[in-house]
Amino acid sequence: MEFRFAAEAEEDIEQARLFLEAYRAGLGERFRAEIRATLDYIEVWPRGFQIRYQFYRFAPLAMFRYQIIYSSEGEHIVVHRIRHMRQRRLKRYFGSGA
Repeated sequence: MEFRFAAEAEEDIEQARLFLEAYRAGLGERFRAEIRATLDYIEVWPRGFQIRYQFYRFAPLAMFRYQIIYSSEGEHIVVHRIRHMRQRRLKRYFGSGA
């Protein structure tokens, strides 16, 4: 399956990487490696995570408190956002009641 990244997801990755790198040298690269490992898992098991809202699936990273919000659309996996789960919830991915 082929990955497609929303512009917001790419921006989320870069902002988180810069924040973590400023916090501790090398942490930003560990974050990127963790993203890659989780995406590799998603590629093998695209339905490996439960649908949490509408058609969005949430894949948690093993070492960081971030989740990859993605959906399967035909032959593509669309990565919508990379969010720290303490950030303000987004209605689009969590519904209006969250």
